[in-house]
Order: sequence, then structure tokens, then C-alpha cells
Amino acid sequence: MICSNQWLMKIQSSSLSAVIFLSAVALPWAALRAAPLKSATVTELKNEVHLAKEGVAARPAEKKDTVAGNDRLTTGKKSRAELEFPDKSIARLGSNTIFSFDPQSRDMKVERGTALIHVPPGLSGARISTPAATAAIQGDVVAMRVDGKGMTQIVALSRDALGPVKVTFNKTGETRALEAGQLLTIDPTATRMPEPMNVAVDVFVQSSGLAGGFKSDLPDSAKKEIHQTTELQAK
Repeated sequence: MICSNQWLMKIQSSSLSAVIFLSAVALPWAALRAAPLKSATVTELKNEVHLAKEGVAARPAEKKDTVAGNDRLTTGKKSRAELEFPDKSIARLGSNTIFSFDPQSRDMKVERGTALIHVPPGLSGARISTPAATAAIQGDVVAMRVDGKGMTQIVALSRDALGPVKVTFNKTGETRALEAGQLLTIDPTATRMPEPMNVAVDVFVQSSGLAGGFKSDLPDSAKKEIHQTTELQAK
């Protein structure tokens, strides 16, 4: 199983629950290359969080640390961290997570663990890769979980005006569009992707340690986008 039972139960507690596979995505490459994510600042951390600077052994991370280049931020058991980029994009990391990004582009990588990522609308989006899939987002809020075997779950908590989140199955290049309030599960050993299924975003947000559980609130732009999704689902 890709996720812990607890995480699955949180999603399945909604009347809309789902498990899905995502597919290939591509934002325009010119946009993805714009305004690269050169660095980020650690804005919050709890318990065991380590920063591995490129070519240097990992050390305990500290608030206001700069993460740059090909540095990796890792969290341990019952730990979490938040990164903020200069363009106000954020990455919130849950327990047992390995996160990095490419300073020459807008590419992020979640090798393992859980993450909530938000890029404000009107920017150049971002591309988030896991061992099983690659998600292209624009001005969106997405949450994901990656288990030790690379199985990946992605939840779109919002939908940008320019279009839905798009996911590529790394193995086949197959593509799926992920609308707000949909969940996709990508098994790296599968031969094809299933269709997305619906989740109740309000239930997910209320129970998620990534949407809440931090000292600071989500950015206003993220809260606005999630609110729009919950209002749409309530109709």
C-alpha cells in the first residue's frame, strides 16, 4: 500500500473517497523555465529535520536556513518542516520525507513521504516529480504521499484558471488531468493509469497535518483556492 491506513481512512471518511493513477503532464516548457526556484528558506520545523548541503554531510536544520542548489531536506518520525521560496510558493513536509528542487528550473522532487505544495496564481507553476509520477501545476495547491516503494498519491485541492493539475505516469508517459477535489494513485509497477476519483476536500483539510498542524496558516492565496473548491463541492 502506498499510504498509511490512517491517511487512507482520512480520505475514505468522506463520501467521495478515491484511489487513482495519474498521467503525463506538461506545462509549456518556456513557462517552467521562467523564474527558477533558486533557493528556499526554512520557515518552520519540528523534531527531526536535517539539511544535506550539496557535497556536505547532513546536519540538523534550523529555522531561517537557506536551502539551495541540490540540497536535500529530510524529516524523521513525527517531524515536519515548511519551506518558502522567494515567489511565495511553499512546500510543507510531513514525517519521513525527502525533498529537493532543481535551482535551474521550477522542478521539485519528493522522493518519499508527504508534502503539500502551493504555487500562487499568476506565476510560472512548477513540476513535482516522485519515483512514479510527475505532476505539473500552475497556481494550485496539491498534497501528495510517496511510500518506500515509490507508490504515489496526489490530491488536487484547487484548480487554477489556466487549467487542472496534469500528471504523467513516468513509466508509460500516460497523462491524466486532475481536477480540484480529485485523487490519483500511481503504482510504479502498473501498466496503465486508472481514472481519478473524488475526495471531499473539506474533510481532507480538516484532518490533514499538512493543511493544519503548523504554527503559521497557509498563505491567503492557498486558503482562497481551497475555499473555492469546498464551496463548489458543497453545491
